[in-house]
Amino acid sequence: MDTSLAFTIIGVALTIVGALFFLFPAAVNEKVMDPLSESAVRPAAALRSVLGGSAIWAGLIALLCRAFPPEQASQLLTAYGIGMSIMLISVIGIKVRNFSDEVPYPPIILFVVLIAVAFYAA
Repeated sequence: MDTSLAFTIIGVALTIVGALFFLFPAAVNEKVMDPLSESAVRPAAALRSVLGGSAIWAGLIALLCRAFPPEQASQLLTAYGIGMSIMLISVIGIKVRNFSDEVPYPPIILFVVLIAVAFYAA
């Protein structure tokens, strides 16, 4: 896979997810979390919004680096693969650490696909 295509896939996916988290944090929380107490709604939305902003900048970095020479692109894609692997472990850790009774499957699927793209193209 061409590194430019890999950066485009990763960048678009992270930017879209980040934008949804940033623009609609309370709605995302309602979909992915158990009902929150009234005092927890705003802090949880704030954290989801920050997570969205982080995903947006990671996505924009990928999009802006599409023209990197192959050696540099490979290094950055490897870093993306490792970073997203850490995120995958943290998502799985939600269940392992007893923070939730269920593992959220959509982010697991997203990260597995993006990790595969990053390492395959690297």
